[in-house]
Amino acid sequence: MSTKVKALPGTTQRSATTEAAASITAATPAAPMFTLSGPVTAVPAYLTERLDEATGELVQVPRFRYLPGHPRQVRFDAKAGQFNLGGLTPLGAALSFIPLEAV
Repeated sequence: MSTKVKALPGTTQRSATTEAAASITAATPAAPMFTLSGPVTAVPAYLTERLDEATGELVQVPRFRYLPGHPRQVRFDAKAGQFNLGGLTPLGAALSFIPLEAV
């Protein structure tokens, strides 16, 4: 197996003059770079950041309120194209969720 690299048709190989020209264009200042002032932290989509009034700290709180109870197990029967509860109670071909926002 050869380790030599062949130039593609229609391309040129780099020489000392093309390297010098590339270094001159690289040395010219470009547009100002954007710099971050602090660390970047990722926030999951289901959380929002709010300011805690008691401590003044930025905290992550859930966007949606969990209502305790018995969670339902919704399944999809792809063969029939229907949603159902627990494999028994049919719900139909469409399914929608109504999220409650935490206030």
